[in-house]
Amino acid sequence: MPPLLHRALPAALPAALPAALPAALPAALPAALLLALLPRPAQASCGLIQDSDARALCRAKAERSSSQCGLIQNSDQRAYCRALVDGSSSQCGLIQSSDLRSQCRAEVR
Repeated sequence: MPPLLHRALPAALPAALPAALPAALPAALPAALLLALLPRPAQASCGLIQDSDARALCRAKAERSSSQCGLIQNSDQRAYCRALVDGSSSQCGLIQSSDLRSQCRAEVR
């Protein structure tokens, strides 16, 4: 395993891998691929959210990815999501709802 990748692995991960992976996987599989196969805890909990806009916001925050924000149907929520993920308070100005705009400006400073 490359030294940089090895340092990025949590200490408890190697013990958890045998229980989490099927026995059919080869032992020589690269660690990065193994990590990609494991579910992200934040994404797993986001998947439990029924409302699609709230689920996309949760995933965007967890992944720090504005691509999830594009899945949000409500334009105010979409701008709020982009402001949070990008850390750009200028996105808060695009929000029509005064309550959400104030919340956005308070959270993105």
